[in-house]
Amino acid sequence: MADRVSYLDAAAAAALVAQELPSADRRRVIFLAASATDQLIHCARATAQIDHVGYAGARTEGDAQTTAWPRVDDFGVAVEPDADDPVVSAGSALVTGCPRGVYLACALQAAQLAADNAGVGARADIERAVHWGLTGHSGRGRSESYDANYARGAWAALCPEAKALLEPYRRKASRIV
Repeated sequence: MADRVSYLDAAAAAALVAQELPSADRRRVIFLAASATDQLIHCARATAQIDHVGYAGARTEGDAQTTAWPRVDDFGVAVEPDADDPVVSAGSALVTGCPRGVYLACALQAAQLAADNAGVGARADIERAVHWGLTGHSGRGRSESYDANYARGAWAALCPEAKALLEPYRRKASRIV
């Protein structure tokens, strides 16, 4: 695990999951029941998925930086974290200088990964179906189609809550250099 990086430690991720997801949410139940080691593994995987999305601006430390965050915007101004963010003030962020949305997205995506790993997440069902070649199905007044190319994309891998938190930072178009 030494080569893996996470935005959060296990305690911070667990606190954010407990704060943000309802007690009956399967993702919350599964993530909080996991060991601290497993929670950190899910956080590292969530960090890697978050980092594969294209964001506006540039890494603060350029190529020497191992994560996509912290960042500067297209004008070189740092994208500042919230000054009163309890995650940062408690020293629970393993990577400092990120907006709260990045930390929260990491925790929620880690909970989603824990549920998927346990085989109970909706994404796990879809990934299994796409893996076996299913492109669509219908029944009981519902029809679904799967685009395997989209499903493999970095943005598609994120849970809806993480997408909503990270959307303001996404690169909307390619830069002309």
